[in-house]
Amino acid sequence: MELLDLNWEDVLHRHVLSHLSMADLFHLRAVSTGCRALVHSYFSNLLELNVSSHCDQLTQDAFKVIATNTSSLQTFVGDNCGFLEDNLLKVLFMNNPKLKVVHLQSCKHLTPASLQPLILNCKGLKVLNLRGCPWLTAGCLQTFALHQSNLEEVHFESCLSLNDACLEHFFSSFSKMQLVQFAHLHSVTDRTLFALAKYCKNLKNLDISNCSQITDQGLTALAKCPNLQYLRISYCAGVRSGTTTELSTRFDRVQIEDKRPPPPPGWCIKWMPRNPGWIFHRKQMVQA
Repeated sequence: MELLDLNWEDVLHRHVLSHLSMADLFHLRAVSTGCRALVHSYFSNLLELNVSSHCDQLTQDAFKVIATNTSSLQTFVGDNCGFLEDNLLKVLFMNNPKLKVVHLQSCKHLTPASLQPLILNCKGLKVLNLRGCPWLTAGCLQTFALHQSNLEEVHFESCLSLNDACLEHFFSSFSKMQLVQFAHLHSVTDRTLFALAKYCKNLKNLDISNCSQITDQGLTALAKCPNLQYLRISYCAGVRSGTTTELSTRFDRVQIEDKRPPPPPGWCIKWMPRNPGWIFHRKQMVQA
């Protein structure tokens, strides 16, 4: 009996190929026509694919082989993969309509066109991580809102093209949303928090760290989210230093993280009510 005579799915896929590295899989694929078919059948049954841990091993040609032969993926992780381009992801998204989780954090060489087949083809999408993707545009979010309805978790940190108008329209289409992260967006104001409070009643986790135009008024509106459990407002310059205590009293079940920028030695922080934010000023020295 030879290797390929064993049951592929129950034996070889589960107990052999699942323990091989991506490089080993491609080495096996090159052995013979039968081994090539075996590896391709393994790819076709994969439910999860994480290429972020194989960035140093994969080439664009190798990824194209994977994208062409997968058809059952539910989770794809491609964080920090500099080799990913629009045409490669389009093939993957077209061939895997069952995708529910997609992570493309810090994939800076893509364009909104790469997401078109994901939006149109993967109607069960629940988790979308586009953190650090400057190419994400307002028009792209509008298309998501038009064709998707099941998103529960989004990561838009440092997506600097986003603003209140597009986020308000986006969140109005996703009542199932539970986790939202859009830290470091200085163009976002309380208007987005009002939209979250109005449309996303199931919200549990919110990270708006370093959103300089968020104020106490927007945070107060979140009282309309009865399931909120975790709120991160660190380094929000428009939020008063005493707001955390007030929110803790109002949201008795919410864990609030509020870190403040430490002042330099010999300086202290002063709150500016007319132009919300902190400034540093020297401590007055009092002589005896």
